[in-house]
Amino acid sequence: MLKTDTKTYLVLGATLIAGVLLGYLLGYAATKNKAYQSGFLAGSTDVETEYQQKIGELFPEAPEPEEIFSVLGRIKDIQGKTLILEEIVYFSNPFKEPEIKTWKVNATDSTSLLKRVEKTAGELIKERELLEPGEEIVPYWQKAIEFSELVIGQDIKAESQQNIKGKSEFDSSRVVLLPLPGTE
Repeated sequence: MLKTDTKTYLVLGATLIAGVLLGYLLGYAATKNKAYQSGFLAGSTDVETEYQQKIGELFPEAPEPEEIFSVLGRIKDIQGKTLILEEIVYFSNPFKEPEIKTWKVNATDSTSLLKRVEKTAGELIKERELLEPGEEIVPYWQKAIEFSELVIGQDIKAESQQNIKGKSEFDSSRVVLLPLPGTE
């Protein structure tokens, strides 16, 4: 049987602690090394560029329309006769975060204010029987409303007579209040 004394355990313990400390310090110094960092950054930049290129090939961006005449969004604020509307713009790339675009929609005296009311199943069936060949069923009615019926948080569709592409404010020719799902 081998005989060990306390001195041996002390030397082994001190050697173990010194080895752990030396390994930690060498590892820390390697991560602070400029050559290591530049190589790591260059490699990660190359991988990210290649990744974004492949994502672009898999999910090509839809072409932007030449003209825009309407926006669909939620009322975030009402300032007099101006509606502050937030539109969420989604991209074809599922990894890209949607953008929020803010519009100022001015309601003038000539602006038509309407509310979309969904037709019942009975009304749709009756309408289908009266349709001429080639005509399509419209699943809703539009009823006139007052500006005071528009409140923050409602979804609306705002239309304009002019092209609003590149603008953030426009005079609306028609505002349609859209029903929330499950209402009416």
